[in-house]
Amino acid sequence: MSVTDWLRAVQTKKGNVMNIIEFLTNKGYQLKKNTDGTYSGPCPFCGGTDRFTVFPQSGRWGGNCTCRKCPPNADGKLRSYNFVDLLMRLGSLTKSEAYAAAKASFVVATSEADIQASAITLQKPDFIVWNSFVEALAVESQRALFSEPSNWGLSYLIDNRHLSVETIKSLGLGYISKNGYLPAKDMGFLSETDRVIFKEGIFIPARDANGRIIAVDIRCRPGSESKHYVIRGSRREPEILHGNSRAVILVESFLDAALIWQTCKDLCSVGVLYSAQMKATPEFAAALKKYPVIIYAGDTDEAGRKNFGYWYEHFGARRWLIPARYGKDPCEGVDNGLDVREWI
Repeated sequence: MSVTDWLRAVQTKKGNVMNIIEFLTNKGYQLKKNTDGTYSGPCPFCGGTDRFTVFPQSGRWGGNCTCRKCPPNADGKLRSYNFVDLLMRLGSLTKSEAYAAAKASFVVATSEADIQASAITLQKPDFIVWNSFVEALAVESQRALFSEPSNWGLSYLIDNRHLSVETIKSLGLGYISKNGYLPAKDMGFLSETDRVIFKEGIFIPARDANGRIIAVDIRCRPGSESKHYVIRGSRREPEILHGNSRAVILVESFLDAALIWQTCKDLCSVGVLYSAQMKATPEFAAALKKYPVIIYAGDTDEAGRKNFGYWYEHFGARRWLIPARYGKDPCEGVDNGLDVREWI
């Protein structure tokens, strides 16, 4: 269902909202209503058939749900999801788009014009236009990384992240020299008045299986309020830096993955998850099944420990942590004397 169709469905009857029940039904999940007003059915995430419960009147965003089979929350309680979680994971919306869509579901549109105006704010860009722009930006940002003497990016990648010039060039890393913005319509969005913001920092492209850039993460200057900024229109999906096909090592950070790939690509491939909460897309799951050995080497913190359960349950991943004396991730480990190749 497109965003426009979804908003149109919201306003079919004044006062209606599209809650979790309606969204899941539109996605093809059959739910059974219980006597207490809750609903039960198959879990969209773990594959369980009867342990998923939906509470349509709970929470701020059109309902909540829990699953008794999914790995528990960090506090040990049942795994829970809200409407925003479902919009992100099942509807392929970004976090900001999901919050906007959830909010829009409570604002009943009164006309077709209202629907079209709301849809414009949630619309994904024309991928061909967006991709053409970021591919050109990738070339220009790498030129800037190696030609602008005042930038901090190159020294950060070499000295702090332990990457070689060859690796930096091979992976398409670059540098955006200053904050700025472009009209959103120039990047394939429908809006005539909105804009896409760029921030100074290291340009980190994520690519799909066909080599096309589908997301851009900006590693901001050390000490900035935020470490990372994702350019609007990006599709955050895990990816694989291909090396030896005997094993794949899963890590959270692209720059950690780059370090392992640089040092050990003759021993393994490296999967980039981008966050401790990332789950496998169908394409990534199919790619993982080609590897005899899958090793989860996420950060040695609570989020990493929690996420390992997912990769173990669904893909049989083994866990191989950075020894505690070296830190929580590969780059920190090298700072403290870790031999990455020996560790792998």
